[in-house]
Amino acid sequence: MGWIAIAIALSSLIWTFHSNRRTERRSYRDNYWFREVLAPSCLNPVLALRETWRVKIHSLFGVSIDGALLRTFVSDLQSETAALIASMWVARIFDGTFYQSAATALGKIEDAVTNIMFEYLKRGLPCDQSGVDKMVDALTEQCLMVLQFAATLHASNMKIKAAPQAKHRDFKNFFRRFIS
Repeated sequence: MGWIAIAIALSSLIWTFHSNRRTERRSYRDNYWFREVLAPSCLNPVLALRETWRVKIHSLFGVSIDGALLRTFVSDLQSETAALIASMWVARIFDGTFYQSAATALGKIEDAVTNIMFEYLKRGLPCDQSGVDKMVDALTEQCLMVLQFAATLHASNMKIKAAPQAKHRDFKNFFRRFIS
């Protein structure tokens, strides 16, 4: 009976140790990679983009869309989404498709806004509440997609891509430069 109690106690100790290590690793990924790296460089800017452009889109209410306004508005949107995508470079460190999926979703914002504004340009009518709502909905939907991709990445334990292996001759070249 004593051996069984010792075996159970040891099993419990091993399980607790293993469980604590796993929790510590997950906490590190959560605290550092998600909260300190991914959120500030990728997620917070997406939330800011959505809020900024929601206000800008609402300013179109009652405005007649002409070619110059369309070009300027879309050009500004392209610049901001391109800058946001460029700032998300750090996301490439993770396994999976987060970076590419986020870039695609952000590109769809520009397409949707351009198409809706172009319809008003063709009709020669001022932008009404329906058009504003459609553009804001498209903006919101794609920003939510980026946040969903981030949640999926987080749920997958934020696995980091393996570093590419250096080739043997790269070491030779390094040592040749170092020695000479």
